Amino acid sequence: MRPSLSTNGLIVAATGALFVLLGTLLATWPLVALGILQISSLLVLYLLFVPHAAMFRRRRLEFAWWIPAHEVPSGTLTVGQPVQLQLLFRNHSPLTVAAAELTPICSSALEIEGASGSTIQRSQARFRDAPSLRVRIPRTREVRFELSLLPRAAGHWFLQGLALRLVDRFGIFVMHAYFPNRVGVKVFPPLALGAPLPLRPQTGTAHERAGPRLLRRRGLGSDLRELREHVPGDPFKRIAWKATARTGKLMVREHESEILVTHQLLLDISPSMRDGAPVGAQKLDTGLSLCAALARAAIEGGDRVGFSSFDTRLYQQLKPGEGPPQLYRTLERLLELHAVVDEDLTDMTDGELCSAVANYLAYQEGLDVRLPAPPERGSTRWDDIVVGSAGELIDLRMTLREVERSLARQPKRPTLHESSIRASKRSLARLRRFCRLRGIELPYRRSSLVADKGDGMAEALSAAAAARGSRFIVVVSDLLDIENPEVALETLALAKRKRHSLLVLVPGQTHDDVGMSTHERRIRNIVAMRRRREQKQLRRAIRALGVPVIDVASALEVYSVIRSLRGKQLRHSA
Repeated sequence: MRPSLSTNGLIVAATGALFVLLGTLLATWPLVALGILQISSLLVLYLLFVPHAAMFRRRRLEFAWWIPAHEVPSGTLTVGQPVQLQLLFRNHSPLTVAAAELTPICSSALEIEGASGSTIQRSQARFRDAPSLRVRIPRTREVRFELSLLPRAAGHWFLQGLALRLVDRFGIFVMHAYFPNRVGVKVFPPLALGAPLPLRPQTGTAHERAGPRLLRRRGLGSDLRELREHVPGDPFKRIAWKATARTGKLMVREHESEILVTHQLLLDISPSMRDGAPVGAQKLDTGLSLCAALARAAIEGGDRVGFSSFDTRLYQQLKPGEGPPQLYRTLERLLELHAVVDEDLTDMTDGELCSAVANYLAYQEGLDVRLPAPPERGSTRWDDIVVGSAGELIDLRMTLREVERSLARQPKRPTLHESSIRASKRSLARLRRFCRLRGIELPYRRSSLVADKGDGMAEALSAAAAARGSRFIVVVSDLLDIENPEVALETLALAKRKRHSLLVLVPGQTHDDVGMSTHERRIRNIVAMRRRREQKQLRRAIRALGVPVIDVASALEVYSVIRSLRGKQLRHSA
C-alpha cells in the first residue's frame, strides 16, 4: 500500500524530466528551473500523501458490510429479488479520506448497485477494471451507506471484499488498498407455486407402498371406482354378475389403488447449457428453476423425488425421498451446479489452480505462499514447488497447510466432502474443494475429446430406470452436442419398456442479443445451424419412441405443460 503516480502524475513527472534534459542540453537555465520546480512539487505532494499510507498500514480504517436480518427473514435470498446491503466505514485517524473510489469484489452472479441506481459490479473483476463508487469518509467519524444487492443466479455465492482506490486532491498520486470481508449468501431458485403434479405412472406395475395418488387398475385395489362394460382383456373373475343380470350386458368392476409416485429428475449441466449467456441467463439457470419447481410440486403432493445431474458422466445422484428434508436436499444439489470444480469438468491446469488459490490466500488471508526466489539447483524443495500461470513459484506444501487451517475454521457441509471431487491427486482435490468453499470460480470446460454427453445421459437414465417400480422420469436437457445419440435412445427405449413414464423438457435461454453487432449475430446464427439440425433429428427420434419433447422457457410454464399431458397419460392406463 505505497503511493504511486497516477496517469496525471506520470505526465507531470515526464514533463519535468524533459524540461530538465532540454534545459541542460540547450543551456537554458529557466527551463531547467521549471523542470526542477515540477519535480519538487511532486516530492512535496508525495510527503503530504504518505500519512494516508501509514493510516492503512496501522489499520486505522475499518470496513464491514452485511445484509440486514429484516431483508431476509428466512436467511436465504431468491433469484431476481434485490435486497439491501449495508456498508460501514470507521475512520480512527485524524485524516479525512476524500475522493475514495470503492469497488466491491464478489461472485459473478451478484450485481451491486449504488444508491443512484448505477451498476457497480456484475462480475468478479480486478481492481482497475470494475466500476466504482465515490465516497468521502471524515476523520474520526463513522460512515454508513446502503447499496442494492441483486442475485442473478441460484447457488452459493460470496461477497469477498472491497477494493479502495484513494487519490490525492490534485490527482497526482494514487494508492490501492483491499479490505477482505467474506460474506457467503445462499441464493435459491424461484420456487413457482402450483398444484401437485397430475401425472401418474402406468398401471400394472408394482409400487413400493401406499400413497396419496389414485391409480386406476383392472379389478385390483380396495376402492370401487365404477362398473363398466367388459372389453377384451378384462379378467373374467372381475365380472359383476349381478350388474350383468340386471343390465343384460357383460359388466366388470373397476377399482383404484392408492400409490406413492416417485419422480426422478435428470438435469443436463454440460457446456451447451452454459454457453452464449452470462450466469443467471443461461439454459442451466432455466433448468435449475424447472427442477426446483417440479421437486416442490411433487413433495407438496406427497410424492417422492430423486435427482441426478449429468454431463459426459453421472455427476450427482440423490436417492428418492419424501417430505421437506428431501426438498431441501434437492435444492442443495441444485445450488452446487454453478460451482463445479472436478478436474475432468473444468478448464484449468494444475499451475493455474495453484496460482488462483495462492492469489486468494494473499488477498483474503494475508498469506503469501509464493517464493521470492527459486531454491538452489538440486534442492529437494523443488519437489514441493509448482509453477503458477504467471511463472511465479508456489510452495505447494505451505499452500496445503494454510488451506487446511482455513477450512478447519469453517463449519463443514456434508455434501462437499473431499471424496466427491475428482482430481488426479489428493492434494489437488483439497485445493479444488477449497475453491468451491471459498467461491473461487473455475471456468467450466468447453468440450470433451474423450467422452460424449450421450454417455452421461444414458448412465443417468439407466440409474433412474433401474428401480423396480414405475417412475415418472423427467429429463431436462437442450439435446445439443450429443455426438452419439444411439446409446441415449436405447436407454430411453429400455425405460419405456419397463413402463416408466418419460418426459423431456428443453429449457430456453433468457438472454437477448443486446450489445451484439450484426456481424457477430450472423456468425452466431451460422454456427448454430448445424446444432439445431442435429437437435431436430434427435427430437424426432425421441418422439418416435413415444416420449414427449416439450420446450419450456421458464418454470412457470411447466405446470400447464404437464396438465396438458394428463389426458394422454390416462389413455395409457388400462
